[in-house]
Amino acid sequence: MRNFFLLMFIFSFIFAFNILPNPSFEIWLDTLGVKMPFGWLTSEILRESSAVKSTYAYSGNYSLYLRGEDTLAFAHTLTIVRPNYSYYFFGFAHCRTFISGSFSFYFLDSLFNLIGMPIVIPLYFSNNYREYARWFTAPNSARFLLVSLIALPQARIYFDSLTLEDTSLNVIKEGNSLLKGAKKFKKILILKEKKFDYKNCYSPLGKKLRTPFLKKGIYFENPLH
Repeated sequence: MRNFFLLMFIFSFIFAFNILPNPSFEIWLDTLGVKMPFGWLTSEILRESSAVKSTYAYSGNYSLYLRGEDTLAFAHTLTIVRPNYSYYFFGFAHCRTFISGSFSFYFLDSLFNLIGMPIVIPLYFSNNYREYARWFTAPNSARFLLVSLIALPQARIYFDSLTLEDTSLNVIKEGNSLLKGAKKFKKILILKEKKFDYKNCYSPLGKKLRTPFLKKGIYFENPLH
């Protein structure tokens, strides 16, 4: 178990500020004949072909394909969170059936006891990959976050390109989809209450926010718009 958490810790640095391991399901392991994405525990250990590697990817080479039959199909991973800090999740799913599933999040304390009610993002039928996103704040006693990808019985769902960011980080990561440096920001917005109708705002990580709704926190405004 110690070695597992050490690997998870190292792996988190590979994906910089994304605190989910193997978020695009590019790395798969074969353990005693059961293939699973690195850093994830799937229903494949219980039912063959319920959670498999697919080349139908939103980005990269592979995605995770969950096939619910008489029982649901799932994939779970665990990451460390900080109490009272805000997190931003976004990910892509293609639900091919009207019976769907969800992204589900469970905050746990240091003894792995569930805190409060889970956060559930329901999935919907679509013709291709669709983006889902949600802001949430870790409870006071939270130490871990269990992230679950769920396909209900008879559902067929692809998952890919998942991101979970600690919004308190004040580093701007460079990348094709990010701003290339702090000098492009016109002003810093410090919100002490929830606001609506802010446009062209960016998180402290440099990612453009995909919603006009902003929670309390620090944001950047792009002068180019």
